[in-house]
Amino acid sequence: MNFVPRLCVTILIYLCAINLVCARWFPWEEDTNVESVNRKYHVDYFVLAMEWPEGTCEYINSTHKHTCVISDKVNGWVLHGLWPSSFDHKFLQYCNHSSKFDFHKIENMRADLLKYWPNLFKDSSKYFLWKHEYEKHGTCAALVPGYETEKEYFSNAMKLLHNFDPARLLAEKKIVPREDSYDSEVVINAFKSQLGDGVCTQCSRYGTHDTQVLTGLEICLSKDLKVITCPHCGSKYNCDGDVYYHPLNFNGSKLLH
Repeated sequence: MNFVPRLCVTILIYLCAINLVCARWFPWEEDTNVESVNRKYHVDYFVLAMEWPEGTCEYINSTHKHTCVISDKVNGWVLHGLWPSSFDHKFLQYCNHSSKFDFHKIENMRADLLKYWPNLFKDSSKYFLWKHEYEKHGTCAALVPGYETEKEYFSNAMKLLHNFDPARLLAEKKIVPREDSYDSEVVINAFKSQLGDGVCTQCSRYGTHDTQVLTGLEICLSKDLKVITCPHCGSKYNCDGDVYYHPLNFNGSKLLH
């Protein structure tokens, strides 16, 4: 055997050996089923992310990055997502690249999804948010029993929105959408009085007058859906001073789409 064929055989043997080692120590790189992916990802808790669409659209439209509109089907707080998280890595993402969003699997939920989990951005398809949230977060939720399928993920998330409806939590403390502002501490304490440290209240500022609007709420839940202390609330959740909780369509953001 001359030098070149011998070298080729050596390289082939070496590559095969590397492949075996990789397959032994990094099985999830090739095998994307739930059992193998679970060796890489571990879900410790969920973050239930909800939005007040009026505040979101007021802020987004001020940035001119998107055209944000609220469908006539929407009449209250809506879902942004249900995010499986870990104490080590916070939000888990794209746990199974082989699992793709298939609208046909949740087609019978269409009316509820348009009402409770709408895409507020007119410049993208109404399916865009569902696809994004499922492939980014739903594939990680599949590691938790009861969330293994696409239908379970969307169904359970909408049930949680109803269970923890922020409009109801605020109304119980006499806070309802209105033209005048609220003291942000009053809004934050309304949530905390009922959910303790298991909430992150989100506000956003815009305009030359630094107008602050209530845009969202995140609730941290254990895998058995008990409220837990949120491990982390980022700087974007800092609400201070006056905050507006405007009624839907207050700023002309309600359109058919």
